[in-house]
Amino acid sequence: MRKGIIAFATAVLLAFCAPAAALAKPQSDTVDPKGKMVALTFDDGPNANTGRILMVLEKYNARATFFVQGQSVKRYRAAIRKMDELGCEIGSHTWNHPNLTTLSASAMRSQIRRTDNAVMRITGEKPSLLRPPYGARNAAVKRIAGSEGKALILWSVDTLDWKTRNVAATLRSVKKGAADGAVILMHDIHAPTARAAEKLVPWLINHGYQLVTVSELAYYRSVDLRNGGTYRRITGPKRSAEEIPKPVAAAIAANGIKEP
Repeated sequence: MRKGIIAFATAVLLAFCAPAAALAKPQSDTVDPKGKMVALTFDDGPNANTGRILMVLEKYNARATFFVQGQSVKRYRAAIRKMDELGCEIGSHTWNHPNLTTLSASAMRSQIRRTDNAVMRITGEKPSLLRPPYGARNAAVKRIAGSEGKALILWSVDTLDWKTRNVAATLRSVKKGAADGAVILMHDIHAPTARAAEKLVPWLINHGYQLVTVSELAYYRSVDLRNGGTYRRITGPKRSAEEIPKPVAAAIAANGIKEP
């Protein structure tokens, strides 16, 4: 989940001073701050296809961000736990996918809070990112999202997988749009998207891309995801190894600790 650098450094410092067995969510890979990165994002799940995507992410030590509908979280709690275990990020896609611009302030808050609570009951962590259904937003949506501690995450690459339901078409879209800082939109509720993930994840890695979460991408590109702010492609100055606090860098290098 998204954390500020101070909170992150504090957490890692504590972990670094503890026995190795106490370090949370160890990973075998580390992130090269100067390397190319993209954020794969999946909307509308979890559902029966989500597990297939998680399997390919685990196989390649990759991470993604899942914008979940709260109404599906309890039924697919195993998928939510697996996301958390793999170091993936869980964002909110509201409770049942309404157009937020048509709702009252109280109804918007209910959509966000119900989803937050569903996720927190399983992971213990509150989502800090919101993807508004259909990408629909206005001043009221931004204000409510901000007050609920959420940055609004859109996308820079729309695969249109929901429309084509075609593996080859989804692959072509990813290959065409892949670029450092890209936020790629897909939907894990569609079986062809899960099959496409099995091909596009290794393709991206073989072409030099690191598959990170949205918040990791923002951290390594020195972008502050502000509550109520709207983000598509995430670019900015790349952090050098010297900019990452030494105890943090050492802990990551030695133990593969989950970055923010």
